[in-house]
Amino acid sequence: MERARNELLDLIDSVVGKKSLVLEKPISGVLSLLIPLPALQEHGIQRIYTIEKNLPENIDEKIVYICRPSFDIAQIVSGHIHQAQRLALRRSYTVITLPKSNILFDSILQEQGVFGEIDLLKWNFSTVVLDDDLLSMELSPNEEPTQMLSMAVDAVFEFEKEHGLFPRLCGRGPLVDQFCLLREKRLQEESSTTDRSETAFLFSQDIDSLLIFDRSMDMVTPLMTQLTFEGLLDEAFGINQMFVKLPPNLITDTAESGLVGKKFSLHTHANPLFKELRDLSILNIGPQLGRIGRKLSDTYNERKDAKTVGEIKSFVSRLGALRTEHSSLNIFTSLAEALVQQTKRPSFQDFLQLQQSLASGLDANSQLTLLDSLISRMAPAEDVLRMLCLASVVSDGLRAKDIDVYRREITQTYGYEHLITLHRLMETPLLQIRTTSGLPFQKSSLYQQWLRTYPIIVENVNEQQPDDIAYTYGGYGPLSVHILRDILEHRDAPDAVTRLTSLPGKYVDYRSEQPLNHKNTLPTANPSPKTVVILFLGGCTYAELSALRFLQEKLSLNFVFITTGIINGSSYMGSFVPKSMFPTA
Repeated sequence: MERARNELLDLIDSVVGKKSLVLEKPISGVLSLLIPLPALQEHGIQRIYTIEKNLPENIDEKIVYICRPSFDIAQIVSGHIHQAQRLALRRSYTVITLPKSNILFDSILQEQGVFGEIDLLKWNFSTVVLDDDLLSMELSPNEEPTQMLSMAVDAVFEFEKEHGLFPRLCGRGPLVDQFCLLREKRLQEESSTTDRSETAFLFSQDIDSLLIFDRSMDMVTPLMTQLTFEGLLDEAFGINQMFVKLPPNLITDTAESGLVGKKFSLHTHANPLFKELRDLSILNIGPQLGRIGRKLSDTYNERKDAKTVGEIKSFVSRLGALRTEHSSLNIFTSLAEALVQQTKRPSFQDFLQLQQSLASGLDANSQLTLLDSLISRMAPAEDVLRMLCLASVVSDGLRAKDIDVYRREITQTYGYEHLITLHRLMETPLLQIRTTSGLPFQKSSLYQQWLRTYPIIVENVNEQQPDDIAYTYGGYGPLSVHILRDILEHRDAPDAVTRLTSLPGKYVDYRSEQPLNHKNTLPTANPSPKTVVILFLGGCTYAELSALRFLQEKLSLNFVFITTGIINGSSYMGSFVPKSMFPTA
């Protein structure tokens, strides 16, 4: 993080004098984690803006953009330059892309005739540390696969330079094989240079392997509603780089009233209490908050027993931390109460029933009726879209006439821009037309095979004292986690490898070869338990991470997660909704 911070400040300093900073919205959160505002001001940043369709008013003559190299952003930057030219404004433009530019981005700038107006720089920053065990590339859920793979290789390679090479790479899905080939090519290119430290190419003894999951192998889980505390927080309020914005109606305590509308940190370094809460079922969050409250009260009461100067001094030294924990407890209690109330609403229960019915393959004849009721009640468009996609995924697609009906109902209810949304979804496996059957719903042969292979649906799941990963979704065990667990438990069993290979999706088990002239391994810092790094290509949910953390102790492993992004059903669908960001002529 420190290297990335210093590199960005050097890039900003390359633009001499006062300047304005224009940020892509997701990057604003990343930047706030890295560099505080006063530090940016010390390096000449006068104003900070979020990228919008029009050039901000009162912007400085020197403009620095920090963005991902996407088609949309190239169009917006081009529009800003054309707008300034029409108004005869003298401006200079520097675009810092992370982690690097690409052919599409450059070609759009060239087609718009503005490539020569821009000083194009790259910031070699690939992942954000969201938590002790979580790194994220913060990519869009529907990032173009080639671009996503390139960025994932960059992120993993940076991780390996710090922690040592992965001796083994395993995973399932078509993108996993492509990733391994690209990573090997990158390793050979880097190992051929002479200006690299040799320790960058030593095997790690602390890391057992890299386990890779291709999101296309499980499109069901992101569409389900998460029922862990952290997952439901993300569904209800949205978590952005481990910050949640507190709504005005949530805080009633005057001591916390100053936090209304502000970002509240969920990072476990800043808020250790969250580590005790994040992976719990929402049904178990109340009792745990009660236990924490009683423990905190007992600690406060210790002041009555403090007799000596030393005892009083010891208590006073802890008072600041106790007040911080008490404030966090109040906020988490308010958040939990809001979430519990949400889960009791009939609309939420109906939504959950529809999901569980679709995921389990039961009660198929009533699914269209439940979906129709969501639309008639004006449920959020993203909720309707995710259920339509879930129905398609578990049914090998929908009939053309059903898609036509829902296209009409969705556009008439939520707006005609969703014609584009539906078109984009139908270009992916999420929403497909089925031609093999006239039935409203038919069971997907692929999904049915997974249901037969793993205990995905668990009735009467114990959410108070979980004994199965299905607690994370109220009875649905994430398919992704079952697939990863199966690989971990059976990849070294000769009689099970054939079965692993025969399951849907290409199974990859790749053992790295040490580059020439590098035959050593990095010394081990902690001989046991071994660490497995899990890479999600296409994003993951917080509930999936909770399910994997639940398995750590059972498997005697430590997990570190690298993901292309954190997703939930609403954000997943939202990434397909057109954004009216382009400048008008």
